[in-house]
Amino acid sequence: MKIQQIAPLLFALSIMAAQSPLAMAQEPAGAGVSSVTATSVRQGTMPVEPVPTYIRPTEKMKLHSYLFDAFGPYPIIGAATAAGIDQAETDPPEWGQGTGAFGKRFGSNLGIAAITTTTRYGLAEAFREDT
Repeated sequence: MKIQQIAPLLFALSIMAAQSPLAMAQEPAGAGVSSVTATSVRQGTMPVEPVPTYIRPTEKMKLHSYLFDAFGPYPIIGAATAAGIDQAETDPPEWGQGTGAFGKRFGSNLGIAAITTTTRYGLAEAFREDT
């Protein structure tokens, strides 16, 4: 297989891996939902669902999220995958081939991911937004 055929597959796998924890965090269908009968609607006694309250993350939670997003398993796997693709294509050609060249590519990709995450979290903090 050529690298052009492998890259979309790796991209799709990384998307599916990133979505798995999100899917597990969701509430099962029907959980917490009370049954509404025709009688309760006619009588005006339809149950009222409580409005979920938002809890702003603490500084400790934000630091943990930042470290996980910048240096956790997903950025490491992504940097290694990108380094492998770059190694197969010898990109950039100045770094050549071999384990030293792979290390440079891996470090470069991990640095790019860390800088991107740092910028995202820094701007979110400056604008008082959650990430």
